[in-house]
Amino acid sequence: MITSIIVLAAGRSVRMGVQKLSLNYRGKPLLQCTLERVLAANADEVLAVIPTGDQALLSIAADFPIRPVQVPPGGVMAASIVAGTCAARPDAGAIMIALGDMPDVKTATFRTLLNLATPEGIVVPTYKGQFGNPVVFGEAFRVSLTALTGEGGGRSVYEKHRDRVSFVAVDDPGILRDIDRPEDLE
Repeated sequence: MITSIIVLAAGRSVRMGVQKLSLNYRGKPLLQCTLERVLAANADEVLAVIPTGDQALLSIAADFPIRPVQVPPGGVMAASIVAGTCAARPDAGAIMIALGDMPDVKTATFRTLLNLATPEGIVVPTYKGQFGNPVVFGEAFRVSLTALTGEGGGRSVYEKHRDRVSFVAVDDPGILRDIDRPEDLE
């Protein structure tokens, strides 16, 4: 089955106070750390949704075999998911939504989730009973993803279709940890 990963990297970074994805995290730009892990999952396609004209993020993305998708700066999460989903390969049987500010998700977790993907299901990782990211949506949910609005992200889709969700326990606290504040960089 063809798989696409959409890395959301167009957030406003409100809690950080500056564009966080180009900040140093363990010796590299934060987005670079995330993309390295995502690419090692060996999906058929990786897209990064980036604010239009953000040269720092476009430069980071240019170092990888990914396709940047530009969206207007300051948009909401749903707009990024819609743009990425619309740009994804039309023959993708599953689309993973990953967050650019979650650099500690293990490559093995990305692979596990992709391996469990089906065109008719949704795969949500859990760690110690807590839901995390990334989430994989089968192609049956593409229309729902392109109809999203607001800041809620894909959670509303899997909440509406809980009977089609597989919750997968992973040994990876990285699925819960995003970098939102300056102290998170330490």
